[in-house]
Amino acid sequence: MVPGNAAGVAKQFLRCIFHQLAPNGIFPQLFQSTIKDGTFLRTLATSLMDFSELSSIAALSQLLEGLNNKKNLPAGGAMIRCLENIATFMEALPMDSPSSLWTTISNQFQTFFAKLPCVLPLKCSLDSSLRIMICLLKIPSTNATRSLLEPFSKLLSFVIQNAVFTLAYLVELCGLCYRAFTKERDKFYLSRSVVLELLQALKLKSPLPDTNLLLLVQFICADAGTKLAESTILSKQMIAAVPGCGTAAMECARQYISEVLDFMADMHTLTKLKSHMKMCSQPLHEDTFGGHLKVGLAQIAAVEISRGNHRDHKAVTRYLPWLYHPPSAMQPKEFIECVSHIRLLSWLLLGSLTHNAVCPNASSPCLPIPLDAGSHVADHLIVILIGFPEQSKTSVLHMCSLFHAFIFAQLWTVYCEQSAVATNVQSQNEFSFTAILTALEFWSRVTPSILQLMAHNKVMVEMVCLHVISLMEALQECNSTIFVKLIPMWLPMIQSNIKHLSAGLQLRLQAIQNNVNHHSLRTLPGSGQSSAGLAALRKWLQCAQFKMAQVEIQSSEAASQFYPL
Repeated sequence: MVPGNAAGVAKQFLRCIFHQLAPNGIFPQLFQSTIKDGTFLRTLATSLMDFSELSSIAALSQLLEGLNNKKNLPAGGAMIRCLENIATFMEALPMDSPSSLWTTISNQFQTFFAKLPCVLPLKCSLDSSLRIMICLLKIPSTNATRSLLEPFSKLLSFVIQNAVFTLAYLVELCGLCYRAFTKERDKFYLSRSVVLELLQALKLKSPLPDTNLLLLVQFICADAGTKLAESTILSKQMIAAVPGCGTAAMECARQYISEVLDFMADMHTLTKLKSHMKMCSQPLHEDTFGGHLKVGLAQIAAVEISRGNHRDHKAVTRYLPWLYHPPSAMQPKEFIECVSHIRLLSWLLLGSLTHNAVCPNASSPCLPIPLDAGSHVADHLIVILIGFPEQSKTSVLHMCSLFHAFIFAQLWTVYCEQSAVATNVQSQNEFSFTAILTALEFWSRVTPSILQLMAHNKVMVEMVCLHVISLMEALQECNSTIFVKLIPMWLPMIQSNIKHLSAGLQLRLQAIQNNVNHHSLRTLPGSGQSSAGLAALRKWLQCAQFKMAQVEIQSSEAASQFYPL
C-alpha cells in the first residue's frame, strides 16, 4: 500500500470500519440492504482479501454465522437482496485459494440452504442462488464441497419448481459438479437431480412452470449435442447463451429414454399435463407448449437412437421393437397399435428434422429411423389406410387416424429427402440415391391403398383429397425435389375426382399447379441446406408440430368426455 495514496487510504478505511463493526453484526445488516453502487461489494472483497485481521473469507463466515444465528432468516425481498449481494461478494473472492475456513463455511452454508426455501418468494429470479452454488463448487477442498451436494440438490429442486432461472447458470453449475469430483455418484449428483425433476414433471408428480420445463429439456439437449428451436416460450438468447461445458445430463437421461418415448406415444399426456399445470396455477402457453415439449423430447430420443444405431445398429430395435414387424392381421387392436406407432414415429421424425434444421453444422446427421425400415413403416401406414373406413366409426381417436397417417407420410418424405443431403455420411452419392429411392418406394407401396380408400364413397374421396392436397402444399412449402417426381402420380388421382371437391379445395389444387408451372420448385439436390431452404423447413416443422399437438389435445379432450382419463 502506497502511503498517502487515495485508493490505499480508502482501502485501509474499509478495513478499519468493518473490523471494528464486525462484532456488532455489520455483515448481516449490510448484505440485506439495497446497495446501489454495483462495485461496492467487489471493492470490499478486494480490500479485505489480504487483511489478516479480517479476511474476505472470514467476513463471509461471519455473515453466515450472523444469518444462521437468527431465529428466522429474513424473508421475501430482503432475502432476495441478501442472496444477490452474497453472490456478488463471493464472485470477487479467491474461491480456489486454500483456506482453513472452507470447511466451516461449507457447514454454515448447509445450515443456511436448509432454511432458505421457507423464506424465499415464489416466481421470482433466483439466479443468485445458482451463482452462490457455482462459487462454492470452486472451493479446493472436495471433502467440504461434497457435503454440500445434497443441500444444493434440494435448493435446486425448489428453484426449478418455483422460480425463474437462467439456463446458463444451471449448465455451469452441473458442469462444475461433473468436473470437480472423481466418484461417479458425486459427478452426476446435480445433473441427475435436474433430469429427475424433468421426469417427475412428465409424470405429473411435480408442478413446473412451462418455461422451466422446456429449459430442462434444453439442458439435456445441450449435453446431447442439439438444441430446441427458438419459440415464444424460449427466446433465441435463452438457448444461445448456454455454455458448452459437459454436464453428463444425457448420460443421466439415457436410462429413461423408454419412458420419454412412452410419454411421446401417449395421446393423452399433453391434456393431462395441461390440466395439471392449470391446477397448479402455472403460466401456460396453451397453444404451443405441447408441441414444443414433445419435439424437444423427440430430439433427445432421436439423437440418442441415432448414435446408438451408429454403434451397434440395434438401438432402434431396442427402443422400437415393433418397427420391423408390422401387423399381419387387420384387427381393431392392430389398427390402433399402428396409429400409436405412426404417431410416435412422426414425433421422432419431427425431432430428427428439427435437430438437423437448427443444428445444420452438427458433426453427424440425426437419422434415428434407418432407411431400410421404409417398407415396414409403409406397411404400418397401409394398415391404417385400409382399416380406416371401418375403424373410423369406433371412436374419436380412430377418426384422427387418417390425419396421423398423412402427417407421417409428409414427414417420412421430407426425412428421406433431408437424409439425401445430410453431411458427413460415408458414400454420400450412394446414400443420397438410396434415400430418394426409399421415398419413392414408400409412395409406390402406399398409393394403391389411398386409391382403394377413395373408392369407398364421395365423403371419403373429399377427405382423402383434402389430405393429399395438404401433403402437396407441405412438400411444396419445403421446396421438395421428390415432389416433382410424385406430382404426376397424384394430380390425375385428384383430377379424376374433381367434381367431388369443394370450391376451396379446387382453388388450392389450382394454386399448387400454378406453382409447378411457374417452376417455383428448386430442382438442385442439396440446395435444401441453404439458409433459405433451412428457414422454410423450420417454418414447416413448426406448423407440423403445432398441428400434431393440437390434434392430440382435441382428440384426447373429446375422448375424455366419453372415457374419463
